[in-house]
Amino acid sequence: MVALQAAADNETVWWAADTQAGCYYDVPLQECSETNGLITLVSPTDGDLDAERSPDVVILSKPDIYDAEGSIREYLSSRGFGVSTSLTAFTIWERR
Repeated sequence: MVALQAAADNETVWWAADTQAGCYYDVPLQECSETNGLITLVSPTDGDLDAERSPDVVILSKPDIYDAEGSIREYLSSRGFGVSTSLTAFTIWERR
């Protein structure tokens, strides 16, 4: 999975999706283990995003829940990110 590889490469991953799904795929989210290699987001504001480390990869699911104000998508679009992969439950955003 893209998030696992990015975390293994010490890249910053924003996980804007169900944390239980991440745990299922063994993504090292803080909620799953003591590893804090990924940043979990639930409908953040612009200010919340500016306070975070800039991502290398973003996993986004259910934008109506995890990006209700569109802040994540606006942040990514304005910084040269695009959807690299569209899956049934997730979109994966990476720098173009």
